[in-house]
Amino acid sequence: MWWLFGIGTELSIVAVVWQAYARIRRERRQFRTAITRSPIEITPFIVGGLMGSILLSIISVSLALFLPTNTLVALGVISLLGLVVSRWHFSVLWLGLSVIPMLAAGTWQLAALLTAMWLLTALLLQIFHVRVASPMIKKTRRGKIIAQYSFAQFYWLPLIVPVPGHWFAAMSWWPTIGVGNTSFGLLFLPLVLGSAFVVRHQLPEPARKHHIHLLYGMSLAMLVLTGLSYGVTQIQPYTGWLVLALTVIGIGLDLLDMGKLNFTKTKAGVLLLAVVPDTPAAKMGLAMGELVVTCNDIAVYDNATLYAAIQTSPTYCRLKVADLNGELRLTESAIFEGAPHELGMITFPEETA
Repeated sequence: MWWLFGIGTELSIVAVVWQAYARIRRERRQFRTAITRSPIEITPFIVGGLMGSILLSIISVSLALFLPTNTLVALGVISLLGLVVSRWHFSVLWLGLSVIPMLAAGTWQLAALLTAMWLLTALLLQIFHVRVASPMIKKTRRGKIIAQYSFAQFYWLPLIVPVPGHWFAAMSWWPTIGVGNTSFGLLFLPLVLGSAFVVRHQLPEPARKHHIHLLYGMSLAMLVLTGLSYGVTQIQPYTGWLVLALTVIGIGLDLLDMGKLNFTKTKAGVLLLAVVPDTPAAKMGLAMGELVVTCNDIAVYDNATLYAAIQTSPTYCRLKVADLNGELRLTESAIFEGAPHELGMITFPEETA
């Protein structure tokens, strides 16, 4: 298992660092600027993950959550595969598929560990919330230009799990712990918790909150199953199948994109796909998904008209903006002298203002 810990740790760190810088490169390529110029995903990946690792390891050892070797390997492999496919979608709920090798002998210990991992991920996504949602420009099969949003945040979790002491019978130097007539050793299991998704019909923040609420709900459901599996003898033979069914339901619900918005070009104004932090646009309170209708009392509908309107007052900008509900508001701010077009508004590539 040591080879799995070493490889898993190295691959997970390399993958997250690469994804962070790939996001920055893509934003610069599509929008000529990075929305968030630093790889802010890395700090919560390490700090949040280590804090969660301590808590989850205490739970795992104190409850003596013994799991078969094939299940531990499955947890590590699914976790790493999640990083590979995170460009499209990944959820910590996928770790429930690790029950497949032990369907006929499912135990409450795996259900308890899944409960803790799902709940921990929801808490980490709330506590270590970094705004890493990034717009991406895509062309549909009909040639229509649309925008969609990707969100990815992971947490490195070197989990300590208890394993039966006889695993290390050939390694006399390996420390074991004795409790009564039972002895067990401690093993590091490399895991990566977190979530990654792409949404087309809603903004990333509502999608993130929906995902967190789903994790809380699934954690509660798995906790109930854990209690039933532990206390009701008749249910124990079916625990594996019930864990799998609950996992599949959770994954299905997580894949739903329940929004009704469409992020496309419009002649009604200039659509804001994102706002760069610490810019005049951010100071004016502009937000992704809003529509700039007028600039300096001049109607705008593309980059050319917006830039021309900004030029009428090179050091000051007054905007009329429509929010997602269509309600209009006015906002204004001083802008950078000598570069009036650099307001920090991210729109479609040919409309970057």
